[in-house]
Amino acid sequence: MADIPPSSLTATIARYSSSKAYAFVLRILTGFMRPFLLAPELFGIWNLFAIILQYAEYYLHLGCVGAMRFRLPQLWEQKADDDAKRVTGAAFKGSLASHAVASIAVTILALAGNWEGHVRDGLFTVAVIILTLWYQRFLIQFLQARQNFTPIARANYIRATNALVVGAPLIYFFSIHGIYWTALIGEAILILYLRRHCRERIAYPFEWPVYRSLTVQGFPIMVFDIASNLARTADRFLIAAMLGTEQLGFYALAAFVFTALLEVPGAAREVLEPRMMQESVTLSPDDLLEAYFFRPLLNTAFYIPLLIGPVVFAAPFIELVLPRYAAGILPAQILAIGGYFLAISFVARGVIVANGWQVKALIPVFAATAVNAVLAVLAMQMDFGIAGVAVASSVSYALLLGLLIGFIKKRHSGEKAPWARYSVATILPFILLVGTVVGFFALAELLAVNQWLAAILQIICFSALMFGFLHLAHRLYPLVARPNLAPVFALIRKKQ
Repeated sequence: MADIPPSSLTATIARYSSSKAYAFVLRILTGFMRPFLLAPELFGIWNLFAIILQYAEYYLHLGCVGAMRFRLPQLWEQKADDDAKRVTGAAFKGSLASHAVASIAVTILALAGNWEGHVRDGLFTVAVIILTLWYQRFLIQFLQARQNFTPIARANYIRATNALVVGAPLIYFFSIHGIYWTALIGEAILILYLRRHCRERIAYPFEWPVYRSLTVQGFPIMVFDIASNLARTADRFLIAAMLGTEQLGFYALAAFVFTALLEVPGAAREVLEPRMMQESVTLSPDDLLEAYFFRPLLNTAFYIPLLIGPVVFAAPFIELVLPRYAAGILPAQILAIGGYFLAISFVARGVIVANGWQVKALIPVFAATAVNAVLAVLAMQMDFGIAGVAVASSVSYALLLGLLIGFIKKRHSGEKAPWARYSVATILPFILLVGTVVGFFALAELLAVNQWLAAILQIICFSALMFGFLHLAHRLYPLVARPNLAPVFALIRKKQ
């Protein structure tokens, strides 16, 4: 297979991932700050709004902006600048229309419903943010198409810092309304910053045929993404419906930690996909599979435990800082471990989209989501509570990964690839992760070590063990990057 120079790509991923890692740390701090200042019921209400906004940000454009991100690099590569302008204008104004309709609908819902005051104000906030998300998301996708990740990385810093630094005093003084104001302020700052770094003209004339072609291309991708996101969020909707917003508040803390863990693999996917679309016309199927599936698959599998392990061992500190949320500790640990499979499954999206398989890929995604829903409902009916729901979600994530790997293997048109060897490789880090977690917890209990001291020692020993394992993994599987944190620390210190 072709040897694709990874240096600039690795540097871009490292730079972008470092911003995601910074956001990860601050999101963890924010995740403790908000429930510390809010009652579980209010924290649960905000998380429902946050899920709605998540769907609005990524899916209200009906696929046209996502299609633009994939199409523009190809057009620029072909020097078809006029076509690129038509695509930009159609995506810009077409996505505005769909966001405006949704914003008006939420406003009507807020005015017509018999809501409590803080819920009605939250709906008004959602209506405004839906419009700001249209502009913000378009700018981010345009910059990603340009492969200009520096301002996007800085935007991650701004977003995370605003949520903590601005959010803490506002929530302290204004409770849940403080979160509303924090979100609005953050959106305004991000839009001003991103527009400053995206000075190109983007409001070109709208052309219906171009918009229709973008939607035809992007809508199946969007439906696939909605199905994938539903696989990650269905558990929270079910908890809200069956157990109420207080239990959702407990679970939301666990889900918050779980979502933060996915920032780094998500960053790698966002960097890789535009390049993959550019090179899909020049690379052979085997070269494409190695560079954009097997390599990130193995690196995610072997490196993500470095994030998961410390989170699992540090989870008991939740009780020390947030005693009201102690019920969320076990679900947080379960979801963190189950998130291993979901993080790896992120890799599959680029290959599926590049080959136009997203509609057919809905079958494995919906199958995993259905299993999640059935198991979660059974867990709640059998009084296993939110811990049972976390187990159900984790099982569905493992199933999703297995189904997606099988799906891609069945449709790969190249020569015989080392599927069995690499599939086994993705399981090895999980076995080590679970075995180490169980062993370290059992050893701490056997020796009656102080809980907080044990957590610190467990994190140190686990990290050292994993770094040794990564050196061995690099020898066994050359696609796995040699562990070397020096470039990452240099990028973090370097001024963007």
